[in-house]
Amino acid sequence: MLLALPLLVLLLPQAAAVPSIPYDLAPQPLGHAPPQDQQTEQPQLAQRDWIGDAHLLVLLIQFPDYPADSEHDIAYYEELLFAREAGSMWDFFDENSYGQFNISGTVVPQWLNASENMSYYGEYEFQNSEAQGNAQTLVREAVALAQPFVNFSHFDRDGDGNLDHLIIVHSGPTDESNGGGGPAGDDAIWSHRWSISAEYRNGTRISGYAMQGEGTPMGVFGHEFAHDLGLPDLYDTDYSSSGIGHWGMMSGGSWLNGGDTPAQLCAWSKIFLGWVEPALPFAGEGEYNLSRVEDNASIMKIPIDGLGGREYFLLENRQNVGYDTYLPGHGLLIWHIDEDGSQSNDAHRKVHLEEADNNNNPKQSSDPWANTTSGFTNVSSPSSHNYDGAETHIGVTNISVSGDWMTFELQLPSDLAIVRASPGWVEVHQPTLLTLTVENTGFESLNATLLISGVVERTVAVPWLLPGAAWEWSEAWTPGAWGNYTLEAELVVEDDEPSNNALTHTFATTVVIMFEDFESGLAWPVANDSLWNATSGRSYSGERALWCGVGTGYVDDMDDTLLLPPFALGGFNSAWLDFSHWFNTEANYDGGVVEYTTDGENWSLLTPEGGYPGSASAAGGSAFAGGSGGWVGASFNLTGFENVTLRLRFATDFGSVAEGWFVDDLLVHGRPHYGVAAPPALEFMVYPESEQNASVPFTNTGVFEDNYSVTLTLPMGWNGSVPTNVSVAGGETGALLLELWLPQQVLAGNYSGWLNITSQTDPGSSAAVALHFVVGEVHLLAVTPLAPVSGLPGTNITFTLTLHNDGNVPESVAVGITAGAWAVAAPANLTIGPYATLEFNVTVTVPEVLAGSLLLTTVNLAAEETNANALLRLTVEQREQPGIELALPGEFRPAETRNTTLTLYNYGNGPASMELALAAPANWTIGGWDATPTVAAWSNITVTVQLTAPAGDVVAGSGALYVLLQHGSEAAFANDTLLLNQTHRLRVLVAGDSALPEQNGTATATIRNRGDGLVRIVLTASGDWEHELSQTVLWLAAGTEQDVTLRVAVPARTLAGTLGGFAVNATDDDGATNEAAGTVEALQYSGARFNGVWDALVIDGIPGSQMLSLVSESNGPQEVTLEVHSDTAWGWSLVPPYDNLGAWEAQALQLLFQLPYGTPAGATASATLQC
Repeated sequence: MLLALPLLVLLLPQAAAVPSIPYDLAPQPLGHAPPQDQQTEQPQLAQRDWIGDAHLLVLLIQFPDYPADSEHDIAYYEELLFAREAGSMWDFFDENSYGQFNISGTVVPQWLNASENMSYYGEYEFQNSEAQGNAQTLVREAVALAQPFVNFSHFDRDGDGNLDHLIIVHSGPTDESNGGGGPAGDDAIWSHRWSISAEYRNGTRISGYAMQGEGTPMGVFGHEFAHDLGLPDLYDTDYSSSGIGHWGMMSGGSWLNGGDTPAQLCAWSKIFLGWVEPALPFAGEGEYNLSRVEDNASIMKIPIDGLGGREYFLLENRQNVGYDTYLPGHGLLIWHIDEDGSQSNDAHRKVHLEEADNNNNPKQSSDPWANTTSGFTNVSSPSSHNYDGAETHIGVTNISVSGDWMTFELQLPSDLAIVRASPGWVEVHQPTLLTLTVENTGFESLNATLLISGVVERTVAVPWLLPGAAWEWSEAWTPGAWGNYTLEAELVVEDDEPSNNALTHTFATTVVIMFEDFESGLAWPVANDSLWNATSGRSYSGERALWCGVGTGYVDDMDDTLLLPPFALGGFNSAWLDFSHWFNTEANYDGGVVEYTTDGENWSLLTPEGGYPGSASAAGGSAFAGGSGGWVGASFNLTGFENVTLRLRFATDFGSVAEGWFVDDLLVHGRPHYGVAAPPALEFMVYPESEQNASVPFTNTGVFEDNYSVTLTLPMGWNGSVPTNVSVAGGETGALLLELWLPQQVLAGNYSGWLNITSQTDPGSSAAVALHFVVGEVHLLAVTPLAPVSGLPGTNITFTLTLHNDGNVPESVAVGITAGAWAVAAPANLTIGPYATLEFNVTVTVPEVLAGSLLLTTVNLAAEETNANALLRLTVEQREQPGIELALPGEFRPAETRNTTLTLYNYGNGPASMELALAAPANWTIGGWDATPTVAAWSNITVTVQLTAPAGDVVAGSGALYVLLQHGSEAAFANDTLLLNQTHRLRVLVAGDSALPEQNGTATATIRNRGDGLVRIVLTASGDWEHELSQTVLWLAAGTEQDVTLRVAVPARTLAGTLGGFAVNATDDDGATNEAAGTVEALQYSGARFNGVWDALVIDGIPGSQMLSLVSESNGPQEVTLEVHSDTAWGWSLVPPYDNLGAWEAQALQLLFQLPYGTPAGATASATLQC
């Protein structure tokens, strides 16, 4: 690849033996020029910022016929190139970069020896194959010869695998400085920056180099090294003009002061290398100033086509100081820049100096602007028109006299422009986005009204836009028919100077075969070594585009292809390949093409409409080469191909490189013979158990009339119908009636169906409409009614509720209950599925309220879109809970009547009619009380009951009083002890028994202490019979008693039943006394005896008798029964057979006896008498 260097335009006859000259030549000194048959566009290396350090490798090589001058030793080049002093190349770049770029280097420690004479390497210079003698061969020799001294990997400081900077210095003069003199004559080598086919040393790739002769001045070294940094030549490479002349080192300025004091780099070059960030006139119109640029990074940029545009003016203040000492003049330089221009095109250069004298000879002191009021405007010569010849409304006037500090006034445009509209194409029934981009390309904040017509009618307010800002209007839109469409827009804005406020954008429907915008990367496979990729470096739309390169540009010796998918186009009446692209390559050498094959083996060039704009030898001829001047469109006719495969091919040679070829929005499309298009998707809102009709449009995208078969697929359980056969003319739009019936229960949500429309002529042509059914949400809650209930206070009553979701969506239900002071427990939230039931409990705690109270509240079940209510009815039951307290008045005296207080409680929650019953010990009487009292809820009453103690000499003691209070089934009990006291403190109770005469009877005396303390008691006794106490002195504690025995002797012969009286007296130390009397009864004892002996004679048959007496031996009367017992048959009897005898009484008895007949004489008989 070729890079040309600046040169003075002094033309010499063309050397016929040299077909062309590389663009990267050293600039010529006055009076000499290189061969002039070069007609090549000057591409530049990929741009990058050069901030920091750069380390150069310098190789010295001498020819056998032209050895090096001894004065040009190693130290000479170290001083010329790297010395930290004025006049060195280091000093030049330090001044131009404002200290931001520091170069250093290593010079090989000896001159290397070339194998051939100078002419061998200069005969073909760099035009012939590297296999023959040329400058590249000399480079290869120098690299090989330096291998013993150099580890080339040390000179890859940025780690990219390439040797950073290589300078070759050959012995002898150069062609440009010696006019072809010396041993080589016209075959001397012209200083240049070039490349060799890559070779590797120490793992480092070596390709680019700069070559100069041993006596070359620093200006030429600097010029070639600037090429190595990426700067192009800024002289006119077709030699029809001087380019930028003496006003920059990349042109003739490199030879100022014989090349020892070259001119500084121009404003554009410094910006290109990243050393200056130009100022923008954001302050608007008015006065500005610039200090001299030689030692101040002060450059102003005035955009022509917007802040992001590629055409603009640069202003810098150049003075004769530093490396600008030998400039032909001084003052304000105005540069006209178009990044897409060509330095060989005098009418449209990349970098052009707007000369104040308008002489088109940029080597004069009158070129800068100074001391002028009219200055540079739309009407000046030169004017501030853009390269299209339109007024920019930019003016630089009232320019001060030249000096280190210059002032001027700027006139700036106020401009809003519609800079872009889309889409470029559409598919019928496919949604697309209409866009209009409005940009403020002026220098004043503006707003406007945007009037839109055509496919839509809109009036839109454009917001205030700062200079350089852009705003986009967009709206989704779907074409409903085949044909052409127009989007028109007009800006209504005040103070808008250029007339670019209206736009008419046309586009048409098509059938897309393939479209790729590369936003998701590169979807097609590439070879492992291919550099095709999706990059964000440039793009026409979106963020990415297709590119063949790496880093910031492409590389040498590329021939990379990107294979597109094969296309079957037999069914198309017409077909096209379209894309937008941007390219910047080395014209005539590097470029891109589109190729095709129909057999998969043989590839042919596919020519775009209007042809390729350039040529590239690496690609074989016509190609997209040179500069595109921005994003442009390319269109290729594919009509007539049955089956075709396309590829993009980008090829380069071994010379210089540039940014490359960018491709975006690649589209293959056309019009088929038979086709159909329909909306990709339609959405319907439907509801359960409903009917719906809808019209589905579709278009015959083919050129011929066609019949279509239609099929419908619906979700399971749904019913619907469409026409099954329809006919539509080519390019026309029809409609299908879709009828739909939904079942009763369908869950809310999204459902899918399909409508397929298929050409009956070409079954491969069909359209599928995705039917998207949105079943609307039905929200319907219900609750089963609840029966009323009742409950007692303090109890928990649980209601079981049944919630029904009759809707088709799950519901999150909030449970709300308002029950006042009633405590309610219920779930706060419920979740119930569609068409489902759910039971849940609500528990109510019945409070202490009156019986009969009613809780009537609503359970509110609230979902987001629906609610239901349940009525809770709870009646409070009456609680039966009586209570009683008994308070006895104290001790009673015999026969004493006292009032006793009863407190009756109703702990229940309602009035209670109760039953009151009392039970007292025997002989106690109760009176004066209400047996059926009524007590209010939660209250009590007092009842007085009269208690009367037993009367008479009753024994003191205690007994229990029992009280029963009954309320319904509930009762309360109370009891207490009744205390009966005697009249006196002491109480004696006696009880006597009985005894037989002449025996001892006993009596028991119970001594009671009814007092309240311990007492000493003395006992005495008196009586009718002899007696004796078992104790005569007692100690009794309060409330205690003790039994004392009294022995009583019954006298002899005491009649039975006789009572012997006695008395027991108790007296305490205080004189209190008490006495009790009693008796002992004489018991009766029994007994009787017969008195008398009898012995009698009896005669047989004659009764006999005998007199006896019966004597009583008892002390009381007794009834005696008499019996006779005998063992003989004689008859015996007593007269009387019984008798009553008094105490110790005797009565006579007659014993009668009768002998039986025949009793022999002398017979005896005996009998026994018993009583």
